[in-house]
Amino acid sequence: MIFGQKKCNEQYVAETFPFHVPVVEFRAFSIFPEINSNHSDSPAILALCARNLISYLTYCTVQTYPEIHQNQYLPELEQYFNELSKFLLSKKNLKLFIRTTDSYAITEEDTAYILQQIPAFPVPPSCCHDDILWIFNLLKQIICTVNDPSSDYWKLLYNLSAQWQLRLSSHFPIRSKSSSMEFWLLSSSRQYEYLSKNYQNAFKWGREFDQYYRDFLAHGFSDISARGKARKKFIENHPVPKTDDELLNVPEDSPGLTAPAVRRYHRIYLDIKQGNFSELT
Repeated sequence: MIFGQKKCNEQYVAETFPFHVPVVEFRAFSIFPEINSNHSDSPAILALCARNLISYLTYCTVQTYPEIHQNQYLPELEQYFNELSKFLLSKKNLKLFIRTTDSYAITEEDTAYILQQIPAFPVPPSCCHDDILWIFNLLKQIICTVNDPSSDYWKLLYNLSAQWQLRLSSHFPIRSKSSSMEFWLLSSSRQYEYLSKNYQNAFKWGREFDQYYRDFLAHGFSDISARGKARKKFIENHPVPKTDDELLNVPEDSPGLTAPAVRRYHRIYLDIKQGNFSELT
């Protein structure tokens, strides 16, 4: 096979099977950050490392135990997943531990809050995957150090960082793109449990419209035409009741069919898909 053919075939595979392309989880490389003047004191650096560990531990939990297989898990695991969801969705934990965009940034207010919250992080059961238990053990050591001001936290963090680097050499954090999508899906579905039914429906209708819209785009229609045809198909799938019988049996969760309503559903769907819950919380 000549190089040009090989390149074309690789491009074909990537375009045809986009969710099977391997991706590296960048969070694994920023658990123990470079120390600078913004977090040179012990509370700040300990809180920062604890936050990063919890974020990555949660990611590994979701990747290891996809929600699609939830009926196959042991009761101890189900209980742990529920406790983990409760922890992450209480107060501002979701924003601090999951939706963080900078592994090295932390404020004094965040430091105090994180140190207050980490002792309540749920303990994974012994039947959990070894990687999850190993990461939690590192977190537990940090929690113990926080509770013991006299401890040598620099030595601890050096040892933990060295262990982490050695672990990465034999457990390289590479996943398929489909696995990363599962992480988003589960994170979103956990969020739905705490959203109003209206927003759940808005997401569902926005996803339906988005599917129609992208199908029309794939068939060569312009953006404006694709949106118009998608809305028409959406209306056809949710017909307006006309007879008395239809009016008496209208589902409570029927969508609005006006252009602004459909645009709102679509915007909510896209926002949640991109991890932006600002309108929903």
